[in-house]
Amino acid sequence: MTEEHGKDNLVLQAEAYLERLGKKTLGDILTTLKSCEKLLPLAEDLNIISGCVDYAAVKATSQQTVSNQEGLFSFPKDHNDSRKIQIEQWMKDLSALRIDIYERVLAGMRLRGLKTEAFAIALMYYAHQSLKGLTTKKAEFSDPSIQTVMDVRSATDMEREQRKILERIVNLLPRENGVVSISFLIGLLRAAYILGTSTECRADLEKRIGSQLHRANMDDLLIPSLITNKNAEVTLFDVDIVRRLFISFLEQKDEYDFHQCTSLGDANDGLNSPSQHPISKVCILLDAYLMEVASDPRLTLAKFMDLAELLPSYARPVEDNLYKACDTFLKTHSSLTDIDRKRLCRLLDFRKISQEVSLHAAQNERLPMQAVVQLLFIEQLRIRNAIQSGESLGHQYTDMLLDDQNLSLVSSCATGTVCRVNGALTTLYHKDDYASIRRENRELKLEVTRMKMRLSDLEKEHQNMRKAMEKGSSYIAHHQDHGFLRAFSRTMNKLNPFHHPRVSNPAGHHRSLHQHSSNSQPEPQIRAQSASSNSSRSSKNNRHSIS
Repeated sequence: MTEEHGKDNLVLQAEAYLERLGKKTLGDILTTLKSCEKLLPLAEDLNIISGCVDYAAVKATSQQTVSNQEGLFSFPKDHNDSRKIQIEQWMKDLSALRIDIYERVLAGMRLRGLKTEAFAIALMYYAHQSLKGLTTKKAEFSDPSIQTVMDVRSATDMEREQRKILERIVNLLPRENGVVSISFLIGLLRAAYILGTSTECRADLEKRIGSQLHRANMDDLLIPSLITNKNAEVTLFDVDIVRRLFISFLEQKDEYDFHQCTSLGDANDGLNSPSQHPISKVCILLDAYLMEVASDPRLTLAKFMDLAELLPSYARPVEDNLYKACDTFLKTHSSLTDIDRKRLCRLLDFRKISQEVSLHAAQNERLPMQAVVQLLFIEQLRIRNAIQSGESLGHQYTDMLLDDQNLSLVSSCATGTVCRVNGALTTLYHKDDYASIRRENRELKLEVTRMKMRLSDLEKEHQNMRKAMEKGSSYIAHHQDHGFLRAFSRTMNKLNPFHHPRVSNPAGHHRSLHQHSSNSQPEPQIRAQSASSNSSRSSKNNRHSIS
């Protein structure tokens, strides 16, 4: 094979070909590398692999550099982005290599200036192509029994190779946040659990995902559960993995940063505002996930509550979605006891739900009575506070706008920034918020005015009724007293033995009056008169007998 045996021998031809290979295309270099895979480790000992790897790195880097100069390279935000077509061409060419050779080519490209974003995209593309290709490979045999045995062996070999590729890719991925897509990382995590990768590999993926969990969406978290035991009841989605992701997020975030964000209030609408803070986004993500998994009848109350209680209370300024998730859970698990329903409702803070959700909750028969009473009490306090503070808010807002010292601040802060008014930090909202606040203030003023008018009418009616009652009572008392005295005087006159009727009155008329008076007298007076008449008769009889 050397020149000692003859001219134009194989070794000389191979060396000449390798020297010319540097001037060939990337496809020719990769074809040589693919053919050398069958000659390992001999090709490695002859430095053929090393030379081809260097040539491939130079060619691929030159293509990537040209693309950058033309402005065609960018991190892919969209799968249909046409600016990454040329980059994908060399990525597609390199994806045909074995993982160990591919890793060496990328390392050579990094030494020659390959950017981190391009490096990450190349790894993502290689993982997608390699894992998908390995899962579709099947051996074919004429004998069905041999086919079955070889299918099992082939599947085992494929899983082993997939596991190796996955673990190497995870080790190669850049550590910077935002460089690797969160959806891609979660997809790798799913594959890691399916293939049974090492614990270190899965823990590394969970930590990477947790550090940028606020960039994920709800569909990314819907990881199907693995059925390890056919007799065991498992949930539709693996909530344990998702729970570990949220815990990893909380462990990597500084709690002081959370409190500092909440202390800013609505200071600005930038990335530091509470609505744009990672924990706010993660809270929205968690509530959306809870609404999705709450409809699973196999999800237990303990797991649901563990998920809902992961985030601190200040992370949820509004709990509308959490209420919807709890309502969905109650609807799906209608057999819950009263104690369990009360435990579930303890998750809710009814002070943080909107009026629309509050109206629905007040009419929700699935909620326990204790929760409904608490909700109604909070709504009553909210209405009372709104009525009391509605009018004062309108005056304060108008005075602030009319202050000459604050006119410049208002004009410069109309976009919703923090301004210093009278020595204090004041938050000015958008123009749409101004209009809505003024409209609410007008409605509250009208409501307060109507209530005041109604209250004054009620006070007038009350005063009129009281005066009428006082007049009626005095009139009745006066007539009762006057009638009693007159009747009493007539009675006493009748009982007086020296009382004589007037002479001018006829006898018949006197008798009729006397009879009428007698008849009108009460029973005790009649008895007294009869006793006096009997005594007068007895005295007359005594005088007659003496005479």
